[in-house]
Amino acid sequence: MTSMTLASIPGSVRNGIIFLVAGWISLLAALYQFEIQEYFTRFLIAGVLVCFFMIRLKSWARMLCLLSNAMAVIYFGMFSAIFFYSGSQPLTAGISLLTALLFGLSSYFLLRKPTRIFFKDRQRELYGNGAAQPDESSKG
Repeated sequence: MTSMTLASIPGSVRNGIIFLVAGWISLLAALYQFEIQEYFTRFLIAGVLVCFFMIRLKSWARMLCLLSNAMAVIYFGMFSAIFFYSGSQPLTAGISLLTALLFGLSSYFLLRKPTRIFFKDRQRELYGNGAAQPDESSKG
């Protein structure tokens, strides 16, 4: 297996990871802004783990990341709309919107065809094609 650098991976993968890290930073800032410290540590640990395994280019982490991104886009998009239309907390509405956009952009790049091909090829490189090859001696 060859070691990969950030410059050697496709741009869509790199952009997806960059927006993912930015999204988690924004999510943690939003939790701090919302004064929800009881969940801050849990989300910090989850964010570090997801980002770590995405940076390690694990294909299963991409699926986990897309699932968590979808939930973040839904929740923070909803919070953004609520705070925006209530007019009471424009800063909170802005942070919520920024968080939803960052996770949405991460998902966009992680769902692009070059990214899918990269992770599929990487999985084949690491684990083979997954199909059991028939043993030549078993042929009669």
